[in-house]
Amino acid sequence: MNRTALLATTVVALNLAIATAHGLTHSHTHVPLEPWQMAFVQVTVYALPILAAILYWTPLRRAGAALLAATMLASLLFGLYFHFVADTSDHVAHRDHSTAGVLFIGTAVLLVPAEALGVWYGAWTWRRKAST
Repeated sequence: MNRTALLATTVVALNLAIATAHGLTHSHTHVPLEPWQMAFVQVTVYALPILAAILYWTPLRRAGAALLAATMLASLLFGLYFHFVADTSDHVAHRDHSTAGVLFIGTAVLLVPAEALGVWYGAWTWRRKAST
């Protein structure tokens, strides 16, 4: 069993679950994404982390580690900016205290440690694979 790949897959699955829940709250709170933001989410938040997890199961695991760290960092910065910095409809301060609003805020907050874990695990395994 490839424990490193299994853990990478778990990190990606956790992040995808939270991101999917957050995406559903976007619909329920009527917070649409711009077309370029939707493209970013589809590629950087979903497709590339899945590819990274797949690469962990191949001889290209070091490339998978780099891709995981890079995409999770990009997702983390994107989420931090739009949920906590920029004054847009995507900012958590603009959500009401309805169930959907609370879920929006909660999933936005949960994305931060999930994506930070992905950055750390990708960087850690990339560095570890460089020394072996």
